[in-house]
Amino acid sequence: MNVARIKEIISYYDRRINRLNNRLAEEDNIVMQIRLRWAIRNCQRTRSKYFLLADEPFTNPLHYNLLMNIQKSDNMTMQQDEDDWITVSGTHILLGEEGTVKGGPPNLRGKQFSHAKSQKRPSKKKVHTKPEPPTPEAVAKAESRYKERYLRDERHMDLKKQTLQEIKDGSDDKLKAKLAKKFGAKKAEVAEAIENGTLNELIDKYTEKGLEKALRNTKDAMELQRDEIATKFGRSKRDEEDTEEAIQVLGKNCISMREYDELRQEDLELLTPDDYALQRAYATERYGMRAETLNKKMYTGEGVLTDTEKDFVEMVDRTSVPLKRDVALYRGVGSSYLQSITGVSMDDPDFFKKLDEKVGTTVKHEAVTSTGIGVPGYFDTSTKIVCHIKAPSGTRVCAIQNFQEGEILIPAGTKMRLTGYSQEGVYGVWAPGNLSSDRSRKLTVSDRKKFILEMEVVEDE
Repeated sequence: MNVARIKEIISYYDRRINRLNNRLAEEDNIVMQIRLRWAIRNCQRTRSKYFLLADEPFTNPLHYNLLMNIQKSDNMTMQQDEDDWITVSGTHILLGEEGTVKGGPPNLRGKQFSHAKSQKRPSKKKVHTKPEPPTPEAVAKAESRYKERYLRDERHMDLKKQTLQEIKDGSDDKLKAKLAKKFGAKKAEVAEAIENGTLNELIDKYTEKGLEKALRNTKDAMELQRDEIATKFGRSKRDEEDTEEAIQVLGKNCISMREYDELRQEDLELLTPDDYALQRAYATERYGMRAETLNKKMYTGEGVLTDTEKDFVEMVDRTSVPLKRDVALYRGVGSSYLQSITGVSMDDPDFFKKLDEKVGTTVKHEAVTSTGIGVPGYFDTSTKIVCHIKAPSGTRVCAIQNFQEGEILIPAGTKMRLTGYSQEGVYGVWAPGNLSSDRSRKLTVSDRKKFILEMEVVEDE
């Protein structure tokens, strides 16, 4: 974004802020005053971001004054949230200590309504609490679901990605023999079944044993994840130091290694074996599930979700935990995503003009949103756009067991506001380099020429 364009945007917000301040000075209705102050603060916040693209922004006295105005606006809003109000002849009156009128018609200011009952409504902001771990009964039911799903949907990666039923219905005795051995049949039994043409019967005989083995392997994998988090396996002291250095550049809202470990640990405490298998299926395209297909169905409403896809979406919502502080999340996307949330094509000659009009709009994300500590290394080379998402404290997230990508999911139905954009800038990248190894996972800084969307998660009204 060139300097001339930055000045045009700052000038636009200057004019808008002045108009809102003039309206505020003439407004007596306390509700409208609150709304106008919120609008002014949002304009000031958006305007301030463009100073970060200008030369020497922190030495500019205008930038300093702007930050002071934002802080003052925040303090005023916080004070209003603490005050009470009543209605007199249809007019909202703001009350301070001992019922003294603080805002409203000039003829009432200074008077007291000490015996009046406040009409201030409780805050509508949702308070999310951490879900409870599954009960033994819930775990038992989940293990039954796991077996049912394994029988129905598991694509055996070592057997041409076919399901158990597809292998049995086929005519390839070699695949059937491999499946029988995988489930625990002995070589002599397999040889006899091949000779007698009873491989399907042999598979049926050992199916339950195979299911128990698969379930046991999944439980072992969960324990391995717990051990990995506890011992920080798969990372070095240098990786942690590099991540901390990146945070110094990208800002304190980035997630540290320690915080990521805590989020993954919280997630593991809430998972059943079936939940864990669903997470791994999402990350590795098992059970016939692909993230792109699932998201397309949910965004467009076209196509019916499979039972496994429905269970995955429900699992993300059920096991999501509230963030303890404001954090920054990253997401690499293509131009089609930008068009889907704004209705503006990057090929449009008036792209920037139309996109400016969309700044400040809120969009409900119908699908599960995949984000992360940083953009995964391979997405960084294959996507044109980076979403920098501010997730405020209390935002519900699910840090699925996908350490390779540092993946953090946001439940379906979450609303996000477009707060700004830039044509270049720095952003976080997770695990660049050798992706075949689990021993190099860290946050680094990238300054590739990417289009950056600034977004923030917002609460339901």
